[in-house]
Amino acid sequence: DFRKITPELNVCLTLDFIGKRYSKLPSEVLKSGSSIDVQIANIGIRYEAYLAKKAQNNGEEPVADLTESEMLEMMDRVKKEKC
Repeated sequence: DFRKITPELNVCLTLDFIGKRYSKLPSEVLKSGSSIDVQIANIGIRYEAYLAKKAQNNGEEPVADLTESEMLEMMDRVKKEKC
């Protein structure tokens, strides 16, 4: 069941992600990998996602993903400025 990501499942998914990214078996990642590998892979995938969003936006900077509370705060500020 993937609706709830447990710590154990998170470790398995991380091993899978690192293994796919660097063409290594999960056992190889466990044997020789370190937390820096996870951090670098995470930064790399986030940068790739940023570039993809920028390309979808015709080369313009992508709009930041805002939470609902951040959007509500922004709306409240605008309403206060109009009053």
